[in-house]
Amino acid sequence: MKHLYVIVLISLPIYVFGQNNNTQLNKTTLSGAIEHHDGTVLKIYDTMGKGSWYEPIPVEEDLFSIHLTLTDPAIKKLIYGDIRKDIFLEEGKSLYVSFDAEDIENTFRFGGDLERENSLLDSISVKSNSIDYSYIYSQPLELATQYLDSFTTDCKAYLATLFEPHKTSSVFEKYVHASIDYQVAYLKILLGERQDEQYPGYYDFLNDLDIEDASLLDVPDYRIFLYFYIDRASTTGYNQLDSIQQNATDARFIETLQAIEHLENDVIRAYCLYNAMLGQLKEQGITGFDSHYNYFKKKNTDANYAEQLKLAYEEKKRIAPGQVAPSFTLEDIDGHTVSLEDFTGKYVYLDFWLTTCPRSARELPSFLNLYSDYRTENIAFISISPDRDKNTWMNYVKEKRNVGTCLWSDKFLDSQVFDDYQVYGTPSYVLIDTNGKIIDPVAPKPSSTEIRIILDQLLKND
Repeated sequence: MKHLYVIVLISLPIYVFGQNNNTQLNKTTLSGAIEHHDGTVLKIYDTMGKGSWYEPIPVEEDLFSIHLTLTDPAIKKLIYGDIRKDIFLEEGKSLYVSFDAEDIENTFRFGGDLERENSLLDSISVKSNSIDYSYIYSQPLELATQYLDSFTTDCKAYLATLFEPHKTSSVFEKYVHASIDYQVAYLKILLGERQDEQYPGYYDFLNDLDIEDASLLDVPDYRIFLYFYIDRASTTGYNQLDSIQQNATDARFIETLQAIEHLENDVIRAYCLYNAMLGQLKEQGITGFDSHYNYFKKKNTDANYAEQLKLAYEEKKRIAPGQVAPSFTLEDIDGHTVSLEDFTGKYVYLDFWLTTCPRSARELPSFLNLYSDYRTENIAFISISPDRDKNTWMNYVKEKRNVGTCLWSDKFLDSQVFDDYQVYGTPSYVLIDTNGKIIDPVAPKPSSTEIRIILDQLLKND
């Protein structure tokens, strides 16, 4: 499962675009200015309780202003291109954000009622992102655990120095402390699951946490923790199955649903069920999803989740097997324009990737081998990357993967072709038939055995 699906939000904002109006006391105002705005889409990333994960914020003449209705204070993520900033929002208060698009990191500033909290949050985010992942992934569990425990102590001491001279809301302080505790907790789970064995008592740290705390659902690190906590439980259940049971359709996902059923808190259970369903739908598509959807309808207790999953389901149907593949016209490595229609009469294997994506890099040798083995067959291999720097993309392709048809799309992750094919993480693959219709919107990756079986069968039947 791509880690992109781990990031989940529970607050359900209602967006009303317009000018700042101080009479709207129950709303949170998010406004600001972007110097040298280049058309990049400013957006709030919100994956929980919404069928669509990104909410664009209109920018007019370098200015923006929106009003959000929040049920509780929340930490959300503001995105501009490849820049991501956590922001703290509270009902009835304002946050002003400004930056120069040509030098974001050095010019990003906060203002408004929540200036202090967000300035502190930015400092805390820098501290929490300083974990040496290469170290903890390479060390025995004992040493990795000691490192993370020391990191927790250092962060808490750092928080004390930040909070002492600054008065902030008690909710904000609670959220920040929880962020550290649950970030370290999910990293420990992740490290433990990467090992065949854990030392006795390794998971005892879970006893010191409130696993099901609905008041923390507006804290991203807590939601990530819940994901890994459920994932660990489902892995345990899956490993207890025999080989026949493990090979059953969606056996792992079914174990996830059973793990969620064991949660005691109704709010947490409803959240985890919706999040699991949405992730399964976005990753695997609607093929085979109906039985899971019926299960959701039976178990779900939240009307908003029901409505949003329905919207996501309808959206996914646009690229279901048998639908006409979205058209695109993009530029190749030589500067020529290439359209999907140019390959009518051929099967098309689409590869969505990024030069900076480690998973894309891991699949590259298999992709090259797959191309080499099928290059004389009636199959077009098309790679599409929306790298921000076109020259970086071009040099990478020339040096490492100049096979098939390599295309570049502008606007980075706001790329229209990524949106049309509902690409939520890289690498992603799509298989299209000779008539331009989708065979599989979530095709197997090049390193899998399934892709060769599928291609061979298509060619045999052609």
